[in-house]
Amino acid sequence: MADPQQLAELPGGYPSAAGLTDDQLHGVTCRCCDGPATAGAPLTRAGHVYTSTGPGRAPLGWPVVAHPDCTISEDQ
Repeated sequence: MADPQQLAELPGGYPSAAGLTDDQLHGVTCRCCDGPATAGAPLTRAGHVYTSTGPGRAPLGWPVVAHPDCTISEDQ
């Protein structure tokens, strides 16, 4: 089954941050499984997600991280 976080988009095709926790948005936990970094599973860059800033305004980008074994599209 597809990850709903990966499928959600804002107008303009920006991947949405909908459904992510504050820790996920701030790069503290994995964007995919919400787990923390460990010695055996470090967190690595996993693209960006965006939040809406209002009609007619550019979305705000958030750099997110993921465990290497989690499957999230790297082009976001």
